Amino acid sequence: MWSEVWRDLKWQVQVRRDAVVIILLIQVGVFVGLGLLRLGGWLVGPSGSGVDWLPSLGLPADFSEWLRRPWTVVTYAWVHAGFWHLLFNGLIFYWFGRFFEDLVGQRRLVTVFIGGMLTGAVAYWLMGWWKGWHGYMIGGSAAVMAVMAASATLTPDRRLYLLLIGPVKIAYIAVALLLLDLIAMPLGNPGGHVAHLGGALFGFFYVRWMQGRWPFYLSAVRRPAWRPPQRSAQQAHQMVMEVDRILEKVVREGMDSLSERERRILQEASEQYRRGKK
Repeated sequence: MWSEVWRDLKWQVQVRRDAVVIILLIQVGVFVGLGLLRLGGWLVGPSGSGVDWLPSLGLPADFSEWLRRPWTVVTYAWVHAGFWHLLFNGLIFYWFGRFFEDLVGQRRLVTVFIGGMLTGAVAYWLMGWWKGWHGYMIGGSAAVMAVMAASATLTPDRRLYLLLIGPVKIAYIAVALLLLDLIAMPLGNPGGHVAHLGGALFGFFYVRWMQGRWPFYLSAVRRPAWRPPQRSAQQAHQMVMEVDRILEKVVREGMDSLSERERRILQEASEQYRRGKK
């Protein structure tokens, strides 16, 4: 069983270069690594005290404090407060990230993730400046909300099957989660909720820009709309022949024998196959 899981992960990372899987693996790895460090500090530290990594990795609400630790604008998004925090973010990112990556590719998915991370940090700073509080923010929720909003904006009628409910349009799910952020803001963790909304705004505007539809419909900033790439019948046949050749090579010599070009071809064929199943 574990060997099959390991082979599947190697395929996703080495051959498909799956951005969703790679980001999730990094987040899980950081969570486990920090957990082991905390355990070690608790075992050997004075009076069983653990390692306090929050000031070093969390994003401070005070911008002047951030200037002394600028790396936290990146590290905060890879650190989670607990298992359920990581699980919720991971599930939302996996579902919506899959939709988005299948349609627009890995590069745009990573762009939205990083953009949401940075926009969420700016929103958190603005709220901290307005309210005058001091604290730290951790978690990839702002980046995840950016991917969720981008996916819901690009394909609002796409459906996700929810337990005990059935198929629900992803646009409805996105709106419901964002409304929950708004309602919960006065009840606690307002900085985190504002960061979620900031990330979601980035995802929404990024897709509108990608589609050539800027939010205010100004003709001066309109651009050619993005369209999914299309292949001719001859190109599709050539792709099938090339994929068959590469798969035979994998059977004979293993995945490590593939060149960079062959890995890209397999990745593209895998993405087209998954799109065709929908």
